[in-house]
Parts: sequence; C-alpha cells; structure tokens
Amino acid sequence: DVEFITELCVALDTGLDSKVSTKLDKIYLEYDETFAKQKDFEKRVTEFFDMFAKEFSSLKKTKIVSLNSMHDLFIAATHLKYGIPGLEDLIDEKPIGAYFKDAKKALSGLEKLSNAIEVESDEDWVKDFALASKRSTTKKRERGVKIKFMIRALKGLIK
Repeated sequence: DVEFITELCVALDTGLDSKVSTKLDKIYLEYDETFAKQKDFEKRVTEFFDMFAKEFSSLKKTKIVSLNSMHDLFIAATHLKYGIPGLEDLIDEKPIGAYFKDAKKALSGLEKLSNAIEVESDEDWVKDFALASKRSTTKKRERGVKIKFMIRALKGLIK
C-alpha cells in the first residue's frame, strides 16, 4: 500500500510523527519526480521486511502486525539498526547496529506484546503499551510508547 510505504519513508527521512494526510500529500508533491534517497529507503524497507519474514513470520496472524503496529515495529527495528532522526532524544534509546540482539528472545518479547494488545492487558509491566495500542494509534505520543516497548522486546529485555 503506497500510503503505508510513504509513512515508513517519512519516518526514515524526518523521524517519528503523527499521521496527518496533509503531510503525506506534501511528501507526494515534494518527491513526485525525483527522490534522491529512494534507493537507500527501498533498501531499508526491503531489508526490514525480509528480516521480518525470516525471523518473525510466526507473528503474521497476530495483532502486532496491524498496519499501525507494523509501522511502529519498522521504526523500532530500523532505529536499532540505523537510527531514526530525533528518536534517540524522544525515547532515550541508542542504535545498536542490528535489528535485535537475539532473534528468539526478540520473538518471545514481541509475542508477549502482541498478547497484551489482544487481551487489552492491564498488567503493570505492559499496561502503557496495551493502552497506547488501543488509543489513537497514529499519534506521536502513543507511537513513541509502543516503539519504546518494541525496542525493549527486540533487545531481549521482556521476560
């Protein structure tokens, strides 16, 4: 879906933000004919989805792969590997040069987060994530909360 890919490219280019259709329209106009970063962005998007298919395919029928959650997971994983503009300051997480530290631990953590969305968990350790997933999932604040949890999962910090 063009809009989804555009949102991922906007995040790569300018960082995390709320989804606003006028911003997307501006991006379409700005890069309609030439897009200098196209090859780099294509590589990063393709690389992420290839990695997801290889390492996390068992998540494909869970709520963590809704469009909005996949957007946030893309940002979380891509930030860990490459960095996303402004995200380090927003969520106090530095890139580590890889999508995750340990694939099995990352998958386990993401499964727990997905379960928290599905049951609308109010457990202390995950209630902020579940609430952010339930609320307006395209707002910067909620996206930031979800991304921080996803980064913890990708780093193997969710037990």
